[in-house]
Amino acid sequence: PPASPPKASAPRSAPAERPGKLTVLAPSVPWADVLLDGRRVGHTPLVRRTVEAGRHRVRVVCRPPVCPNERVLVRRTVRVAPGRTVEVRAP
Repeated sequence: PPASPPKASAPRSAPAERPGKLTVLAPSVPWADVLLDGRRVGHTPLVRRTVEAGRHRVRVVCRPPVCPNERVLVRRTVRVAPGRTVEVRAP
């Protein structure tokens, strides 16, 4: 009998990229809200939060009662590399 054709191997999924870490500091305004890609993820100081590698929008917002009026302290886009930590510091 003729030889069977070689079996097609199943496609391999790409290995998941390692996450990175994000640190957000606002020394002059502790307890400011930290938003990552539009979602609240905590407050300052936010230290070594695990995030997916890639580009992210970071906002630090001070709201009452911490600040008398709501104000944005930082609005920045960052790139988090796999296995690395990115630090964002509010003035």
